[in-house]
Amino acid sequence: MNPRSVDSDTPPAAVVDVRVVLPDHWWVVPLQPQRARERSVDRLVERQFAGVDDQPLLRADTRRQLLSQADKAADSEARLMALSLLQIADIPVPASLVVHWIDVPPDPQSTLGDGALLLALRAELEPTPDATREPAFALDLAQLSAGKVLRRVYERDAELEGAEPTPSLVADYWLERPDGAGLVQLAFATPMVPLREPMLQLFDAIASALRWVTDEESR
Repeated sequence: MNPRSVDSDTPPAAVVDVRVVLPDHWWVVPLQPQRARERSVDRLVERQFAGVDDQPLLRADTRRQLLSQADKAADSEARLMALSLLQIADIPVPASLVVHWIDVPPDPQSTLGDGALLLALRAELEPTPDATREPAFALDLAQLSAGKVLRRVYERDAELEGAEPTPSLVADYWLERPDGAGLVQLAFATPMVPLREPMLQLFDAIASALRWVTDEESR
């Protein structure tokens, strides 16, 4: 059944945004305007260093790295950036999320919900037989409540400004928008590489809770 032809009199509502439900221990950094971004980072640093007055250099370095991370997300026109403040037995379990909105011109020959955009992206991301794969690389399609999703997982050395590269687990999720006008990407990263499976379960749960916002709902 082709929704484009069967439902031509009632086209699907345009999807204009997504709502990502995050656990309470995540801190959302507004990316625009710049001043709001800076204020959010300052509040986060104040929270993380509450009662710590003898580490001014570490405090300043943390602020600089967080601002750099937020600025890069803003420069890439991301819609959302969030940071995990979870601690287990007083041990931080850091992670980050950046959400990107990707517009793709609709193909009149495609069927809404057929996952054509994801299949094309998977073919593009799948390493060729003679290519070098990223460590622990995995690429798979799945079905979530919000629709089909393509998940890519790999490990890399993350480079933070002024710091030594550290191993990082990366999980990218792409979901095709219901109106067929593009994709949404959820880009997770965490230095907790030894906790690969629990972290991926957390990222899967967040991706599964994604909700589409239509033009009518946003008014």
